[in-house]
Amino acid sequence: MTSIYYATNSGDIQKGEIPAGQYDLIILSEVLWYILDNVGAVFAKIRNALRPKGVLAVHQYFPDEQRYGAEIIRGIEGFDCFIESRTSFRYGRKAVSFGKWKGTVLLATLEK
Repeated sequence: MTSIYYATNSGDIQKGEIPAGQYDLIILSEVLWYILDNVGAVFAKIRNALRPKGVLAVHQYFPDEQRYGAEIIRGIEGFDCFIESRTSFRYGRKAVSFGKWKGTVLLATLEK
């Protein structure tokens, strides 16, 4: 049976306990800007909660004129650098969407 953890509330993912090794899939949807102060710890917690072949799915909007958190993660390129240098995740699949809005949307899977 597949076990899924869906995080849309930054408080849940930062402060709540997530049992170790319990999830096949964890989804982060639009919470990145709210966890920047603890982003490294949150990603470590997520990695610990995933089963050995577990996947982290990320859905995040990156505004063109980022006003918050640019010193930590600046746009999708900054997110890529963060994943490569500060986590042990690697990209599985990645889709980037550009539209009429002023920004970019990332849909990606990250593997342990």
